[in-house]
Amino acid sequence: MGDKPVTIRTFDLGADKQKAGLDGLSRSRRTRARLRAVRFCLAEPRLFLTQLRAILRASHYGNVRILIPMLATVAEIDQTLVMIAQAKESLRDRGVPFDRRWRSAA
Repeated sequence: MGDKPVTIRTFDLGADKQKAGLDGLSRSRRTRARLRAVRFCLAEPRLFLTQLRAILRASHYGNVRILIPMLATVAEIDQTLVMIAQAKESLRDRGVPFDRRWRSAA
């Protein structure tokens, strides 16, 4: 894509959307609380960090943006920014390349 931005959306899974291999992941919690999108990701931090690290790794190769679906509260934004910072720190600690100039728009 050259310098053109590429937007990668994080999971928008929930009680109404299932993905093979993730069926056991907090299924009862998702169903009861109707967790989906960012709420699901924040409830499953290991999965969310894996996604964020992968997206940040892709930023090494081009202009990457992250779309976090269904952010609704300041608390969700704050928690998401903390998770992005953790993902960046994890990559730095491991020496994994990513665009270190990458920053959130929030």
